[in-house]
Amino acid sequence: MHGREWLRVACVLAVTALGPHAIAQTYAGPRETTSPSSTEATEATEATEATEPLEPTVPLEPTGSTASTPSSAEAAAATLEAEAEEAPPAYTFTAGLDIWTRFLWRGVVFGEQWTIQPNASFSTHGFAASLWASAAPNQASLVDYVGITLGYSRSGSWGTAGVDLSDWVFSHKLGPDGLTLDLSARYAFDFHGHGNGSHWLDMTAHYQGPSRFPLKVQFGALLYNDPDHSMYVGLSYPIDVGRGFSLTPELGAVIGQSRYWYYTDADPINVTNCALALARTVDLGRGVTMPLTVQFVANPEAGRVHVLAGVGLRL
Repeated sequence: MHGREWLRVACVLAVTALGPHAIAQTYAGPRETTSPSSTEATEATEATEATEPLEPTVPLEPTGSTASTPSSAEAAAATLEAEAEEAPPAYTFTAGLDIWTRFLWRGVVFGEQWTIQPNASFSTHGFAASLWASAAPNQASLVDYVGITLGYSRSGSWGTAGVDLSDWVFSHKLGPDGLTLDLSARYAFDFHGHGNGSHWLDMTAHYQGPSRFPLKVQFGALLYNDPDHSMYVGLSYPIDVGRGFSLTPELGAVIGQSRYWYYTDADPINVTNCALALARTVDLGRGVTMPLTVQFVANPEAGRVHVLAGVGLRL
């Protein structure tokens, strides 16, 4: 036999020995795997869960636990800090300078020329002390006028009420001609009474309603150096007219006679102050403000009408 014939015989013998099933599997490809039994699937799942890392669990907050709440010391500190933010400053200090075209007070003229009025005040816990003065360029008609005031006020949802005690210090001693002031007269320590001294003690009680109804009521009485013990009652009501302006009508009257202070006769009611003021305060920054005022004042008792203006600075 030739070599090819031997090779053919060998292949026939090999096929005969293996059988048809082997040939079918050889040409049909790999055998499909059967699904595992339920026992095998459970074992595989448990093995998978054992090998996979567990996700960290978030512990639940215990009910009533104080672990997540601040300590009592921290709570107290937070409360004190909140109160400090809401509480007003322990004290306030202001200083200013005003220039007025004429010196009027409660409708009465105290100087027929423009005046410079410096002022300063200090307040703490409702108590206040202030200094005020008025100086005129022509001392022949108006000498330096000084006011020292101590007061107390209290505020609440009902408004603000207070009382002030002022010592008005000025000289009204006339010179030899009887018309002009005696500028050389010593008056700082002249405490004579009955209208002869230089210190006039004035007490004023006042009340102003809350912002929803800011009516202001004041009652003043001269306690010392005024033989008539002059009494004054005033009403005013500030109205916000927009753009930072306020319009304040005011009405004031003197009760009975006042020969040395308001220059009224013995009528029971003497209207001395019918005023209308337009005011605005301009914020200049850095805690500096500039109040501006234009005022119309009529004094029916004296039969006089005035229009005056004022400008100032506040620190």
